[in-house]
Amino acid sequence: MSKAIALVAGIALLSFPLITSIPATILSVSASLSTRFQEKSAEPSQQNRAASIDQGQVKILMKQFLQTESENDPGTLEKITSDDWVIMNPNGPGPSKLKVIADMRKDSPAPPHYSVKSEGESVHVFGNTAVVTYKKVYQSSQGSVDKENHTDVLTKRDGNWEICFSQASSSPPTEP
Repeated sequence: MSKAIALVAGIALLSFPLITSIPATILSVSASLSTRFQEKSAEPSQQNRAASIDQGQVKILMKQFLQTESENDPGTLEKITSDDWVIMNPNGPGPSKLKVIADMRKDSPAPPHYSVKSEGESVHVFGNTAVVTYKKVYQSSQGSVDKENHTDVLTKRDGNWEICFSQASSSPPTEP
């Protein structure tokens, strides 16, 4: 039995240089993983920057969208909406893009008798799709105010954001 123990001890001693190299290997792998982790942890900030840029572009486009209605600007509306733009009103499907543009051109260049602004805008970007929710506030030239809840869906096509879906729903009346 003592010969067996001596044999095992001898093997252990022969293996000792390998055992001492294991911590160096672990240290090397640890440093490599640490470097990779730092590289990986930088990726979300790059993604966040891209999402932030997209959010900024979407906010600008939504501001233009509201201005097209306030200023009766069919040319800009045509550029910032997709050809297959779908409109849903509180009572059901709305007019097509072609009908909206044609109606605006009939009234152009006279601006409408109201202004439009948004309240409580929230922008969520999911890759090449963005969802914007807000309260759309109409104020007539006589001072009356009407509000609708809005949801717009935008897609990024060929590097440009465009509105492809708009839904308006009635907002509960507010007390003066």
